[in-house]
Amino acid sequence: MKTKSKFTLRGEACEKWACEEPIKPPCTSACPVNADVQMFVTLAAQGRFQESLEVMRERCTLPGSLSRICHHPCEIECRRNDVEGAVNIRAIKRFVADVCRDVPRYDPVSKTRGKRVAIIGGGPAGLTAAFDLAKDGYDVTIYEKNNECGGAIYTSVPKYRLPKDIVVEDVAAIESRGVTIKRNTMVGHDVQFDDIVKGYDAVLIAIGLSLSRRIPIPGHDADGVLLALPFLQEANFNNNATVGKRVVVIGGGNVAFDVARSAKRLGAEEINLCCLECLEEIPAFSWELAEAAEEGIRINPSWGPKEIVAKGGKVAGIVFKRCTQVFDADRMFKPLYNECELLELEADNVIFAIGQSADMTGFTGTSLEVDERGRIRWNPATFQTNLTNVFACGEVVIGPGSSVAAMRNAHDAVIAIKTYLTTGKAEPVPTLRSTSIGRIPQVTISMIPQLPKNSLPVLDPAIRVKSFAEVEGGFDIATAMYEAGRCMNCSRGAKLGRMENCAACLSCLRICPYGAPYITAECVADFLRENCGACGLCASVCPGLAIDIAFNHDTRIDEQIDAGVSGVTVFGCQYAMPTVKNPSFLVTPSMAGINMINLMCTSRLDLRHLLRAITNGVDGVAVLACQEEKYRHRQGVNLVRARTNEVKKILETTGVGADRIVCFGVPASTGEFSRLMAEFKARLDKLGPNPLSKR
Repeated sequence: MKTKSKFTLRGEACEKWACEEPIKPPCTSACPVNADVQMFVTLAAQGRFQESLEVMRERCTLPGSLSRICHHPCEIECRRNDVEGAVNIRAIKRFVADVCRDVPRYDPVSKTRGKRVAIIGGGPAGLTAAFDLAKDGYDVTIYEKNNECGGAIYTSVPKYRLPKDIVVEDVAAIESRGVTIKRNTMVGHDVQFDDIVKGYDAVLIAIGLSLSRRIPIPGHDADGVLLALPFLQEANFNNNATVGKRVVVIGGGNVAFDVARSAKRLGAEEINLCCLECLEEIPAFSWELAEAAEEGIRINPSWGPKEIVAKGGKVAGIVFKRCTQVFDADRMFKPLYNECELLELEADNVIFAIGQSADMTGFTGTSLEVDERGRIRWNPATFQTNLTNVFACGEVVIGPGSSVAAMRNAHDAVIAIKTYLTTGKAEPVPTLRSTSIGRIPQVTISMIPQLPKNSLPVLDPAIRVKSFAEVEGGFDIATAMYEAGRCMNCSRGAKLGRMENCAACLSCLRICPYGAPYITAECVADFLRENCGACGLCASVCPGLAIDIAFNHDTRIDEQIDAGVSGVTVFGCQYAMPTVKNPSFLVTPSMAGINMINLMCTSRLDLRHLLRAITNGVDGVAVLACQEEKYRHRQGVNLVRARTNEVKKILETTGVGADRIVCFGVPASTGEFSRLMAEFKARLDKLGPNPLSKR
């Protein structure tokens, strides 16, 4: 019996893997809105910050805000975790959004569709839907009850996490698309819901969850008992807001921790946070627990409220009972208590942070159907309510969660609305999700140079509790570009772009340090994407030019080379000599007579590229080789030097002159680079013009 070769076995495995759903980087697959994370990170690494922001906003429609509050599941799944730590994607997003704050807004999109859409609620879901619809030419109007849009991220997220001017700027960018926003307009009071339904071709309800819940235990109506969302709004917008010295917060979610940490900043001296869940099951994010503990907030897990003690009608304390179970075996909420084990705490204020509900008063007496619990009846497949042209999305229908999850729901709702406006029918929205590339094989991990992760600077706890100043700082340009350069371009490495050009010569197999290429049953090359390091070595040795590398297609490289017809052409890794290309007020000044060719990795450089620059007529070519420890793989720098030496021999033999090409190590600074270029140009001046020059 004939034994299959290892190449055939690997090929079959890869073909089966590649023929399933389209393969995406894990950061994109993990992102609730499926943002093209890798693209905006790569653009940031290339110094193309304005372009990065545009890519970001296509799916993350509130980039400045989300970069501060998103729980960043993209980083949890980042394959760089298998090396030395995830790329700090959220920090890169924040840097790009902040550095582009002075970039002019959009020009309004022409309303070419002839259809009008009303959106009730200007929170993350409503704003996302407005952005998507407006850019497609629909006439969009948002009805917002508050004086500013943003929903809970504007009214309730504390200023120390998200300054309010950031939200306002994100909203302004959406408004500049041509979206009309009617602020301070409450449906049911300033305008009637039925009138909106009659006046628009489609209506989207995205009112979120703006009401706080309380538990009707004894003493719940005492003076000093507060609700989470009104308390947070007071803390955000009333400079004279105060709170008692002793505060007890009931709840274990992120909102509860926002309340506790805000109370600390308002002057509370003793803060206890009590929740039903045990410490391991507290639903708030782990960093919320850590930062709250740093700020002196006491976390008391496994306690449920029994009664609030009042004296003279005012809160004096609260009694808790031990919670022994929160969920039953089917994960249904079914708390059990030990009534004999009690915890008594003194308190000036008790704040309920146990959940939110929707404010449905604007729809009372209308034809919109609600269920027995007062929630909107809707079809989750089509987003349609009982009214033909009325749709719903966001937390009002999917329940509490993250802002980015509500935004994802809004993106899908827009698909449903556009289908309805186009066909007159509501159709189920496709729920296909991308498939993520596999984890990095150990053989590949061992070859990837270590590049330490950068974290955002954070205010010292002793300082930050004294005000609502933003806790996290941001990156500077150099740090942001370095951090973005740590991205490994997962799933965007080598691929067979032109099958007819592949001769199965095995050159790619021989040179690849990661074991990515293999030969298929059709006798052509293909690649194990999870192995590929995106270094470009295979493309540089392929005699048939059959291999493409994302972000470094051969055509793009040639276009850059052809821009230089005189002076010096310099080839180098874009991460080694970072230059800012936009926005305009940050652009790195270019040196006269220098044509920079930025490659994802200098390994992508082949003899053709070097010779093309020479035959174009430039006087000289310089190659910048990264240090060994910073290269995409351990031996890459030697190959680049070897190619440079090959071209030297060709130039010497043809009489053009070997001294017209040099290979430098990457300069430590722009000053050193200027010095090296000046010395090289002086040598070229002595050689005289390139004999192949077209001048």
